[in-house]
Amino acid sequence: MIIMKPAYPPLLLQMSPAYTPRPLKNLFTANQCWAHLLEEGGLRDIEVESVTKMLACGTSILGVKHYTCGNHSCPHVKYLCNTCSCRACPSCGKKATDQWIANQQHRLPECTWQHLVFKLPDTLWPLFFHNRHWLDALCRLAVYNLLYAG
Repeated sequence: MIIMKPAYPPLLLQMSPAYTPRPLKNLFTANQCWAHLLEEGGLRDIEVESVTKMLACGTSILGVKHYTCGNHSCPHVKYLCNTCSCRACPSCGKKATDQWIANQQHRLPECTWQHLVFKLPDTLWPLFFHNRHWLDALCRLAVYNLLYAG
């Protein structure tokens, strides 16, 4: 039997330098890259929120679960850091994407390859770059056209 208790061991995050479970974190934290990007500004709130969640993912910042054996004389203990569950996180987002794909397989036709690309003329990209909120509507139109054609 597993008993879950919240715990925050102080040295939980100290790992050997060779252990890098999330290499994208290294890119953001190397040479204070993320700190410099934040200082420069120009980032959208959602970008800052997503990267901040991704950097905290798998650390004690988001909390820790403490698993022990049901037998009180057993010395086995396992600490697991909480994840961010952010779709932009390479770890959490991949799991969510894989699960979504598995759930969608029954809706797609049986064939060896399924790949659709909705292209936008490059002359329109500056328009969407300056009006990023339009991208949501553009994606919804692509989905609508796909469902209409199907």
